[in-house]
Amino acid sequence: MILLQLTVVGYLNTGKTSLINSIMNNEIFTNYSHTPLPMIYYKVHKDKNRAFCVEIEDTSVDVDINNFTNMMRKESIN
Repeated sequence: MILLQLTVVGYLNTGKTSLINSIMNNEIFTNYSHTPLPMIYYKVHKDKNRAFCVEIEDTSVDVDINNFTNMMRKESIN
């Protein structure tokens, strides 16, 4: 089985949980509800030749996420 793991990070009240629910559960929520703790969703897809397990972590970050989204590589000095 192939495992695909994703973590969704973003600012508060941007629709991370709604996006994940629409992908994983085929549901769309229009009312905002704060995610107090990280949640993990799983979905298994099987076809004729393989199986996939998708794991999506819905985060709850109450801090500045710019530290997480900065993709600049820092070179280490040896």
